[in-house]
Formats: sequence, C-alpha cells, structure tokens
Amino acid sequence: MAERPTNCDTLAPVRCCLLLVGLAACGFSVSDSPGSGPVDATGTRDAAESGPRDTPPPPDVPVAPIDAPPDAAPVWTTIETVMVPCRGQVQTTATALMAGETYRLRASGTCIANTASNSAADAEYLGWNVNPGGFAEDASDGDDVGIAVNKIGNGSAKLPRWGAFTLTHIYEAMFVGLGATVTVAFQGGDLSNNSGMLSVAIQRLQ
Repeated sequence: MAERPTNCDTLAPVRCCLLLVGLAACGFSVSDSPGSGPVDATGTRDAAESGPRDTPPPPDVPVAPIDAPPDAAPVWTTIETVMVPCRGQVQTTATALMAGETYRLRASGTCIANTASNSAADAEYLGWNVNPGGFAEDASDGDDVGIAVNKIGNGSAKLPRWGAFTLTHIYEAMFVGLGATVTVAFQGGDLSNNSGMLSVAIQRLQ
C-alpha cells in the first residue's frame, strides 16, 4: 500500500492546518526552528533545552583552626596577707605552706619603733628618719630589728634577712614551706613604746 503524503504541499490546505493543530494539542512542537526544543503542554520550553543550568556553589573550604594561645607564664600571686603589729604580738598564717614548695614573702610598710623619739622602723631597719647617719639594723640592746619568721619573741638574730635598705620599704625573701602554718612577729629592743603595723604578703607562683 502506498504511504500517504504528510507534506502540507500535497495536502489540501484545510487538512494540513488541522493536522498541525492536532499535533500541537498532543504536546508536539510545531516549530521548524532548529534547537528551539519541545514545548510542554503549558507552553514552557523543556529545561534541558532552555540554556545552561546555574553552576552549583563551590563546597565550603575548611578553615584551619586558630591555635590557642600558649599558657601564660606563672606569676607571683598573693595567697594571704598578714598584718604584723610593731609591738611584737605573734601572728600565725591561716595558710599552711606546702612542704618543699618555695614561696615569696613580701614585707612592706613602716611603723614607729619609739614613740618618744618618733623613730621609724620597717621590716629590717630603724631610725633613718631621726638618725643623721642613716639607719640601723639592730636596736640599742643588740636585738636584730624587724620582722622575724617562725621565731617568737626578741633575739639577737632573726630570719629572714630582708636585704638592703630601700626607700620604698618593700622587701622580699624566699621561704621553703614546711607543710605547716608560719608565724611572723616584729622584734627589736623595747617593744612597749612601739606603734603601728607592717604587713607580710605570702606569694606563690601560679
């Protein structure tokens, strides 16, 4: 059987138009333009033929973590401060100093070592304010003036030795803990006419 011609040139004009309308109604393209792509029933061109798709965003680039700052070096930190009356009353720390651990004792302040002459004293020296020659380390009776650690009462010598005289009247000495509390007291000469207080700060590295 001979094939029927489908070219509109060989069909009656009315039948050709009906054929084209029917094809369009079934979802086929009736355009002869190359590369135009099929149009769906809603009239929207197939996405595959509508041009390049949007490029997906690149994956997140991992960020290297910021290194944590190094631990700060330990510093001398005050863990207790003891007030030391210059009339000789013995004071005991509330803190027991760990055996074998090194602490720093920081003494400061001035007081009156003789209310009659107004002679001043600090953790190691006395009389600099009234003595034209400077200062003295010992009282007139030979007692070593100043703050004694772990020693009760006056005596010819004391520990620690707080170092050279300074106008700031701040002195430091190292002390190794004994696993117990510490006593501190001011000593030197007749303490009955003294007045005022000094202080001792107990410091440890932390």
